[in-house]
Amino acid sequence: MSKQEISVLTGWLTLAAIVIGLLVISFYVVPQKIILPSFSELEQQEAQKNITRCTEAIEAEIDALSLLTKDWAIWDDTYAFMHDKNEEYIKANCSWPYLIDELGNNLLWYANEKGEIVWGEIKRTVDEKPLEIPPFNNKDFIRSETFYKNPMSGTDVKGIMHTNYGIIMISSHAVHKSDGSGDARGVIMMGRFIDQERAELLTKRARVDFTLDVVNDNELKHGSDTSPITATDNTKVADLHPGQMQIEYNDKDNLTASSIISDIFGQEHFRISARLPRDIMKRGRASADIASLSLGAATFIIGIIGAMLMARTHALAKREKLTRKLAEDLDDAKSNLEMKVQLRTEELAETIEQLQDEQRKLIQSEKLAAVGTLASGIAHEFNNINTSILGYSELCLKIGSLDEPYIEYLNRIMSSALKARDITHKILSFVGDNAGIKNSAQINSIINDILRLVENEFDCEGIVIEKRLGEVPDCRMNSGEIGQVALNLITNAAHASAGQEERRIIVESGREGDFIWFSITDNGCGIPEINKKSIFTPFFSTKGEYCQTDSPLALIKGTGLGLSVSHTIVDHHDGEIIVESEEGKGSKFTVRIPLQESDKAEGGAQKNNAAPEEIPELPHTIMILDDEKEVRGVVRRMLTLEGFRVIEAEKGQDALDILERKEDNIEVVLVDMQMPGMNGLSFLKKAKELGCEVPPFIVVTGKNMKVDHPEIREVLDNYEVLAKPFVFDELLTAIMLALTANNKG
Repeated sequence: MSKQEISVLTGWLTLAAIVIGLLVISFYVVPQKIILPSFSELEQQEAQKNITRCTEAIEAEIDALSLLTKDWAIWDDTYAFMHDKNEEYIKANCSWPYLIDELGNNLLWYANEKGEIVWGEIKRTVDEKPLEIPPFNNKDFIRSETFYKNPMSGTDVKGIMHTNYGIIMISSHAVHKSDGSGDARGVIMMGRFIDQERAELLTKRARVDFTLDVVNDNELKHGSDTSPITATDNTKVADLHPGQMQIEYNDKDNLTASSIISDIFGQEHFRISARLPRDIMKRGRASADIASLSLGAATFIIGIIGAMLMARTHALAKREKLTRKLAEDLDDAKSNLEMKVQLRTEELAETIEQLQDEQRKLIQSEKLAAVGTLASGIAHEFNNINTSILGYSELCLKIGSLDEPYIEYLNRIMSSALKARDITHKILSFVGDNAGIKNSAQINSIINDILRLVENEFDCEGIVIEKRLGEVPDCRMNSGEIGQVALNLITNAAHASAGQEERRIIVESGREGDFIWFSITDNGCGIPEINKKSIFTPFFSTKGEYCQTDSPLALIKGTGLGLSVSHTIVDHHDGEIIVESEEGKGSKFTVRIPLQESDKAEGGAQKNNAAPEEIPELPHTIMILDDEKEVRGVVRRMLTLEGFRVIEAEKGQDALDILERKEDNIEVVLVDMQMPGMNGLSFLKKAKELGCEVPPFIVVTGKNMKVDHPEIREVLDNYEVLAKPFVFDELLTAIMLALTANNKG
């Protein structure tokens, strides 16, 4: 589309928008947003004036009643009557023809300073019998203390209240002498019913036809359930208070304006409602119609003139378009072809690069999986061999009668075997062979062990280690896994500081609330902001990219697994790794691990599975189920040496047959979990299905395994776990715990 065509189209759209806008203004904005709201506001103001006149008419009537009450209250005759109750006063002032016909009162009531009724009656008409007097002397109704303490204060009580006999206007005043001397002698009260006749009088004064209704009955709390002060209406007025007005539009010709006035108790109990004609809005709607028609006609004329101008402009644009169409089509075709070729080339190059990257990651992942499987199998077999080495070394030491050099040699063999055990446990944790066993450990000891491993290498490279280890309690953790996290972070800090004039690493630890923490801080290159979100992603690594090209560390490329594995380990401990880094200034990695309830005690003391102090009497019969002959042999010799009776089983079915015979009185079964054919878990399930009382089990494994293993927990309620390789004390402790638990059961 040419610029001229676009200009023509824009002109048509502009004209249409103008016409539509003017129509909207003519038939909506002007009448609905300008004219009618103005008349509506005038209507509301007029309604407010009418409601105000209604309220003022009622208040004027109450004020007149109050003046009459106050006048009677300061008569000396009234003051004397409050004490002597003389009949002359009653005959002269309390006759109902006088009260109703001349004063317009329906209620006259006297109460002395003690709250006792001196005289009182209430009537609707002269001829009817007196009605029951409401309990006006109730303390919830009259605050008489004000009158007695301040008899000349002019304080009175006036307002409206609702009784079973209807709505009545009330005014009361303290009785005292005309000259103000002496104490008040009680209260005089007068009242007037708002009956049909008085309602017509109030309507005439207000010049508005209105009604007075009772609302909020549930809030009346005056008198007992049998009191005549009750309500009969149940009208509700929501969110409306004295001084506010509510308008209900009945139809287009009438509305009802309402307001709330408080009763004599200060509560919102009466609604004034006035039905008013909507004459103002009628005039407003007529004015809006005239304005809309006038503006609509003007809009129609403007639209016709604009359309004629645009038609002429469109004809000129169409003529110019025909002269340039061919050249533009050729240019567009050429440009589109070049753009598509370039786009397809870029997409193809990007796809090839992504495929190559995914292929590299897949190969690396498969290699790691294969290495992990191989390492797990090798570690398991090595643990079996190491069990024999540890066992026979201990047997030699227990037999005794060896020369001192041989005893030292055997101790060194055991020490080396125990170190080999720690190494295999770390290998199993690294390859993900379960989460590893958590025991009470001291984080400062783990950090010191790691620093001793790298101390010589860091000294040669000129790296200064600054330790700031605080006092921390022991914490339940897998020390091998947490040591691996610390080693990864310290190694990364060393690589990050390459190329700095002074290479410094700060190692800190401490306790913060229910957490222990340690941090590794370096003064290296720091982490670019763009890489912070990816540092824990598997296979993501920038190691060596920020080193000087002549530095040996520039040739080291990371696998992208160190921080990923560390993050996984810390997450398994319900902890977190906090990263603080600024590019060019260094990084700080903080590891936080939560304390368990038992860790939070002073000193971080932990429970351990120590053997019970009272060992059950020997001998006991133990069955060993293990496919490795050497393991069975060394365990048998160890237990026999301590006085146990031992039965061996190479296969799971052999052990099941022995248990089913019930001839050997087997008290504990040691079960190897990794066996060919029927493995340890399958054996435990079938042993449980024998239908007889089976002995307690000790689960023996060459892999890391949680004490609360979910699959074993489905089969057994109680069992012990013994990790290969083990020393004799660990074996004996597990057996004694199993025997003790069985005896308690």
